[in-house]
Amino acid sequence: NGERSTAAMSTGFYYLKSPNARASLKSFKYSGTDDSYLYKIILSPLAGFLVDHFTPSTIAPNTITLFGFCFMIIALLLTFWLCPNLNDEDAPRWMFFYFGIAMLTYQTLDNMDGKQARKTGSSSPLGLLFDHGCDALNVSCGINIILCTCAVARSNVVLIFWTMVSPQIPFYMASWEELYTHTLYLPILNGPNEGVMLASLMCFVSGVLGTSFWDLFHLYDSLPIVLAGYIPKLNNGEMMVYVGLLLSFREMLAKMIFVAKRHGIQSWSTLAPLVLNCALWGVVVRKQPDLFERNVRTCLNISGLLLFEMVTQVMFDHMTKQRNNPIRWVMLPLIYFCLAMDDMDDASQDLFLVSYLVGLFVLLSMKVFLIIHECCCCLEIYCFDIVTKYRLCEKEEQAPEKKNK
Repeated sequence: NGERSTAAMSTGFYYLKSPNARASLKSFKYSGTDDSYLYKIILSPLAGFLVDHFTPSTIAPNTITLFGFCFMIIALLLTFWLCPNLNDEDAPRWMFFYFGIAMLTYQTLDNMDGKQARKTGSSSPLGLLFDHGCDALNVSCGINIILCTCAVARSNVVLIFWTMVSPQIPFYMASWEELYTHTLYLPILNGPNEGVMLASLMCFVSGVLGTSFWDLFHLYDSLPIVLAGYIPKLNNGEMMVYVGLLLSFREMLAKMIFVAKRHGIQSWSTLAPLVLNCALWGVVVRKQPDLFERNVRTCLNISGLLLFEMVTQVMFDHMTKQRNNPIRWVMLPLIYFCLAMDDMDDASQDLFLVSYLVGLFVLLSMKVFLIIHECCCCLEIYCFDIVTKYRLCEKEEQAPEKKNK
C-alpha cells in the first residue's frame, strides 16, 4: 500500500492520488430525476430549443455554466454597491428587475449546459462537478439578493439567519442523498425550478411596488381565520421566509428517513457539516446578535463558502467512490471563534471574520484549481474547450510512432 501511494503521488495527483479514485472518476455515469412539472413542460423544452437552434457546437458546456453565473456575480456586486446594508429603501428599482432577470438567465443557462454536453458528446464528471460548484455559489448569491429584495434586515438578525439557512438545507440534502442513492432526485416542487422562479417573481414585485411591500401584511390577511389564530402576525417578507424554512425542514426530514431506511441511521453522520455550519451561526446570532448584524455580509459569505466546500466535497467523493469524511477542517476557525468571541472586542471580532473570509477564499480557490486540473488530466479533457485535442493524448499517440521508427 505504501508503494502504491508513493507511485500515485509521483504522478502529480493530490485529490486523485488513489488509482481507484481515478478509475471511478473515468467510469462515473450521472443519474438524475426531476419530477417538476415546471421543468418538464417549460424549462427543459426551452433550454433544448435554445441549444438546438442558437448554441454553436463549439461552445463548451462549462462555458455556458460560467457565463450564466456571471449574471449572478454582477447581481451580487450590485447589492454591495446599491444595497450595502441589505435594507436600503432608496435602492433603485431597476436593480430588482435585473435581479429577477439574472436569476432566470442563470436558471435557463444552467439547464442548457447539460443539453449542450449531450448534443456535443462532451458529458463528463468534471462538467457535473463544475455545474454543482457554481450552483452552490449561486445559493450564496441568491441569499444576498433575497435579503436585499425583501429588506429582511429591517426585521431582526434571527430572520436573516433563517433566510441564510433555508436554501442551504435542501441544496446540501440533495447532494447528500445522491451520495447514497447514486441518483440526484428533485421532487415536484424544488429549489432549482420553482424556488428560483418564485425568487425572481419576488424581485419583480420589489421592482414594481418597492421593498416596502414586504413590510405589509397581505399574505397574513389572506389566511383562513382558523389558521390565523395559530400563527403570529407576520409581514409579507417574514411569511415568505418562514414558509420556505418549513419546506426546507420537511424536505430534510423526508430525505433523512428515506436514506436511513436503506443505508441505516449511521448515514446521518455525514450530515455533520451542514448541522455544524447552521448550529455555529445560530450560536453567534444567539450570543452576539449585534456582532452578526454588524458583519452580516462577512458572515453570509463565510457560510456560503463553507457550503460550497462541503457540497463539492460530497459530490467529488461520490464521483470518485471515496469515503466522505464529515470532519471539515475549514470549519475549525469558526468553532474557535464561537468559543472565543465573548473575550474579543468589536475590532478583534471584525478582523477575525474578515481574515477568515479571505483565507477561506484563497484556500478554496487553490482547491478548485487543483481539482479541475487533476480532473482534466485524468479525463484527458479541457474545462472550457471541447474542440482542441488534449495535449497528453497527442503525446501518447506520438510515443509509439517514435518507437516504431
